[in-house]
Amino acid sequence: MFDGGVMSLTCIDIVDSDKIDKIMLRIKDFDADVSSDDDPPLTKEELLALRTSVVFCHCGDCPLDLDKLLVADNYTLIHDVLGIDQNIDRQTLKLRNHFHPRCASKQ
Repeated sequence: MFDGGVMSLTCIDIVDSDKIDKIMLRIKDFDADVSSDDDPPLTKEELLALRTSVVFCHCGDCPLDLDKLLVADNYTLIHDVLGIDQNIDRQTLKLRNHFHPRCASKQ
């Protein structure tokens, strides 16, 4: 399980929470592979902030296809998670700047 902390929102169940934890583990592993002395790995706090952004997006304006994101290629994974983090409005839970995750649910 992702050890970055626990977030409780009623819009996600334990299954979705587990999937988001696994997505964050993929981010952590990818980041560890590409980190260098000039660009150190993400901290626990940074990983928790990314997780929070993904949860806010999923619970807010743009539900995600978490299964698709979990198995997405690294480029899509990074695009979606970092794009969500950079564009989520934490007050309204809406995405700004016309950002749309590739792994958004088709609803």
